[in-house]
Amino acid sequence: MKKILVIEDTEEIREEIASILEMEAYEVFQAPNGLLGLQVLAEREVDLVMTDMLMPQMNGFQFLEKMKENKNPTPVIVLSAKAEKTDIEKGFGLGARDYLVKPCSPEDMISCIENII
Repeated sequence: MKKILVIEDTEEIREEIASILEMEAYEVFQAPNGLLGLQVLAEREVDLVMTDMLMPQMNGFQFLEKMKENKNPTPVIVLSAKAEKTDIEKGFGLGARDYLVKPCSPEDMISCIENII
């Protein structure tokens, strides 16, 4: 079973994403911000990370910077309402494998995940 870490500060959105992924037979871990997401990564092996950008304590850009700094090869998909071209380019520049703009359909999310893992 593939394992996915979902980092999202809005609990309802995080739970909804987790439910969708669990229905697709993924094992899901959750974190409300990038700092706690890094802690989960230190404790568990995951196949993919999905992260929001706008979060307290450590935002998605800072999370991607830490992943790059730590040379962590786990692929990351950004799932964010920040849809400006500069934000998308910055996400890719920091190592994101894909960038989905919220809201996105469950089908688009699953397709994106399947293309990466």
